[in-house]
Amino acid sequence: MADTAMSHTMVVNKGTGTVYLADPETIDVDTAWVEVFRTLKDSLSITQTAPDKTDIFVDQVSNPIASTLGTGAFDIAFTIPDCAEEVLAYMFDTSTATYAPAGKTGLNVSTALKVVNKMFRVDFDNESSFIATNVDLNGVFEKTADGTFNINVTGTVLAAKGGAYENSELIFYKKS
Repeated sequence: MADTAMSHTMVVNKGTGTVYLADPETIDVDTAWVEVFRTLKDSLSITQTAPDKTDIFVDQVSNPIASTLGTGAFDIAFTIPDCAEEVLAYMFDTSTATYAPAGKTGLNVSTALKVVNKMFRVDFDNESSFIATNVDLNGVFEKTADGTFNINVTGTVLAAKGGAYENSELIFYKKS
């Protein structure tokens, strides 16, 4: 038996460069990727849970005769340490406050859940990119022990929309 060594160059995606969002569409040179916010250092997580497994048993044997697997949930989470009006309006329903003290402006922010459906792209330190083509994002507020008032964002990667949109849930780009 002959052994064959690995024949490809490894691509290790590490670090978070920039996070961009875009309206769901087919990606091309004209796709309008926008950096709306910066993420708190080391707060970005991209996880996929283990697949859901269902075993099928019969009375005559102790092991399953078949198993089915369903895709595990694919989630994105990160923290935004920025409460600028533009960021608040992006993640929450807002309106101008009817009153603000002298020298200040006021913004009403609804705590009702706002779902923001976007394409999500993160560029890694090695110039590779990860794109989720259909993600529902929502944010909640948190004041942390270090005193920072943050927006914690969670997102669920949904099935690809297909048609006039991308046909896959995830896209990876690497430097050529």
